[in-house]
Amino acid sequence: MDVFLRPDCFARLFFLWLVLISFPLLAHEDTVYQAQEIVVETPSLLPAASKKTYSKDILELRPHVTINQLLEVVPGLTVIQHAGGGKATQYYLRGFDADHGTDIRFELDGLPINLVSHGHGQGFTDLNFIIPELVESLETDKGPYQADQGDFATAGSVAFKLKKEIKANEFAFSGGRFNTWRGLGLWGDTWDRHAFYFASEVYATDGPFENDENFLKLNLWGRGHFHQGNWETTLTTSFYQGDWNASGQIPLPLVESGVLSRFGSLDPSEGGQTRRFQFYAESQWTPSDRQQLKILPYYYHYDFNLFSNFTFFLEDPVNGDQIEQRDDREVFGLKLDYERIDEWKKVTFKSRMGGGFRLDWITNSLNHTVEREFLSSMVSNHIRQLNPYFFLEEDFQLTSWFRLVAGLRWDSIYLKVEDLLDQGVEGSHFGQIWQPKLSMIFSPHQKLDVFLNFGRGFHSNDARGVVDPVQSASLFAGAWGGELGFRLKPKPGLEVSVAAWLLHLESELVFVGDAGTTEPSDASLRTGVETEVSWKILPWLWAYGNFTWTHGQLLGVPSGLDAIALAPSWTLGAGLSADHSSGFYGSLSLDAIGDRPANEDNSLRAEGFMIWNLMAGYRFKNLKIFPNPESRLALQVDVINLFNAHYRSAQFATTSRPVAGGAVVDDIHF
Repeated sequence: MDVFLRPDCFARLFFLWLVLISFPLLAHEDTVYQAQEIVVETPSLLPAASKKTYSKDILELRPHVTINQLLEVVPGLTVIQHAGGGKATQYYLRGFDADHGTDIRFELDGLPINLVSHGHGQGFTDLNFIIPELVESLETDKGPYQADQGDFATAGSVAFKLKKEIKANEFAFSGGRFNTWRGLGLWGDTWDRHAFYFASEVYATDGPFENDENFLKLNLWGRGHFHQGNWETTLTTSFYQGDWNASGQIPLPLVESGVLSRFGSLDPSEGGQTRRFQFYAESQWTPSDRQQLKILPYYYHYDFNLFSNFTFFLEDPVNGDQIEQRDDREVFGLKLDYERIDEWKKVTFKSRMGGGFRLDWITNSLNHTVEREFLSSMVSNHIRQLNPYFFLEEDFQLTSWFRLVAGLRWDSIYLKVEDLLDQGVEGSHFGQIWQPKLSMIFSPHQKLDVFLNFGRGFHSNDARGVVDPVQSASLFAGAWGGELGFRLKPKPGLEVSVAAWLLHLESELVFVGDAGTTEPSDASLRTGVETEVSWKILPWLWAYGNFTWTHGQLLGVPSGLDAIALAPSWTLGAGLSADHSSGFYGSLSLDAIGDRPANEDNSLRAEGFMIWNLMAGYRFKNLKIFPNPESRLALQVDVINLFNAHYRSAQFATTSRPVAGGAVVDDIHF
C-alpha cells in the first residue's frame, strides 16, 4: 500500500487515465447518438421527500454576490461567514453545527470539495472558487440514504452542476457599500456539437469592520464540451486566489460594556491567503438510451494559510495566542459510474454501479505567531490518505404505484502520518465501513408520493487524531438515519413536502485543528421535521416557504449536560420571486434561525436572527446602442439585510483573556 502512495507511481497512473479518456475526442464514428441522461419513467423520480434540485432559473432570482448566498435556497441550511470572506463558511443543517463541512458533503460536477485532515478542520469546504453565474443547478440530499454519497454525507449533501455552454456572452460590474465591487466576464462560442467558454470574476470588499477586511479574490475558468459519436466529454480547468484580513471573534461582554464596538477587533493582524488550481474531465458514453457510462478523473492543488486568535492572552501573556494554520495538498481521484435499464415482464430495473478512489498528499502545520510573524512550531505533519470505494444500487419499479431502491456502499481508508516534529503523533491505519441503503416510494395517487428511507453513512476523522497514541479517535464516525415523508401536488404549480427524520451519530468526537488535539465527545441522537411549500401563483410569480424543527441531544451523559453545542433548533425561509415579460424581475427573501445552546449545559445561548434580502432589476429590450440586435442590458440592485437587523454572526462559547494581565472572560464570543 505504501508503494501505491508514492507520488511518482500514482502520477503516472493518473495521467494514463487522462490519455485514455481523451481517446473519444480523437476517435471517429459514423453512427452519431445524442447523449442524454438515463431516466426511469416512474410516478416519482425522487427517492426521498427531502431531496430537491434547484434550476438556474430559481437560483438567478436570489441575491448572489457570492456563491455561499445561493445555498440559502436549501430548506434548513444556514450559512454563516466568520474570520474574513476568504475562509470557508460555517454550515448548519438538521441539528448539526457542521463546522466548515464535517457533516455535509459538497460536490462540483461530481468532484469532491470537502478536504480531509485539513489544517483548520475536518471536511473544510471553501466554495469561493465557484462563480455563481456558472451554476446550472444545485441538488440537495438530506440524510445518509444515497449509495453514491460517501464521506461527510451524514446530515446531507449539496451538489453543484456547472453549465456546459454559455448561450450569451455576459459582462457585468457592480459596486456597493464598504468599498465592495465585483467584475464578471463570461465569453463562449459553439460550433457543430461542441462548445467552449471562459469566465472570470474579481471581487473585493472591506466589510463593515473597523479593521478593513481588504478581501480580494480572483477566479478564472475555462471549459470545453465535445461530442463525438456516442461520447460526450467536458474538460474543465480553473484557478482561484483569495487574500483577506479578519476582525476575528470578540467577547460579547466587552461589546455590551462599550469597550469594543460590534465591528471592532482585538487582533487586527488576523486573516489569510488561499489558492486552488484544478483540472477535471467528465466523459460520458451512451451507446443506447438504456445504458450509460461516466468517467471522471480529477486533480487539484490547494494551499491555505490562516492567522487566528481566539483566546488573545490566555495561554501566552507576553506574545499572545495568535496561531497560524497551513495546509498544502495535491489531490488525485477517479470516479466511474455505470447505469443500465432492463425490463422483465412488467418490472423495470435500473441498475447502477460505481467506484473509484481519492488520494490526498498533505502537508499541514500549526504555528504560534505574533502579528503574522513566526514564533514556534506546534504541530507539523506529512499525511497520505487514500479512500477507495464502490457502490451498487438497484432501482425497481415493481408496480405503477410502488418503487423500491436498494443500495450498498463500501468505503475504505488507508492513511499514513509522519510527524515532522518528533512528537510521537504518527503511524499508519486502515479501516473499512459498509453502508446499506433502502428507499421505498409509494404513489397511491398521481398527486401524492410517500417516501420511506433508511441508510448508514459516515464522516471520517482527521488522520492526526486517528494515530494519536494518547487521545486516539476512531477512523469512522458512523451514522444511521431514517426518514418518513410525502410530497403532494394538489394542483398545478403548487407543491407541498413534509419529512420527519432521525439520525444517530456514533460519535461527536473531533480533532481540533486550532489546538492540535482531539476533543472527546459522545454519541448523539437528532430528530426533526421539515416542511416546504412552493407555489407558482402566476406564470411570472412564485412564492415559497420552509420551516424546520430539530431536537438533538448527546447520549450517555447526565441530563442537563446533553445539549449539542450550536445545534439549531429551528430555521425559517420564505420569499417571493418574479420574472415578468416586461423586463422587471426580482425577489424578496427571508432567512431566520432560532436561539440555540452554545455549550453542553445550555448556560450560554447563541442568539438567533432574521434577515431580509431584496433583489430588483430590469432588462432593457430593443436598445439600439449595441451593434448586435440580440444584445441586452440589465440594471439590478441587491440589498442584503434590507431592514438593517443587528445580529451576531458565528457565535461560540469561549474562554479568553482579552488584555495581557487582565481578567478572564468565559462567555459568548462572536
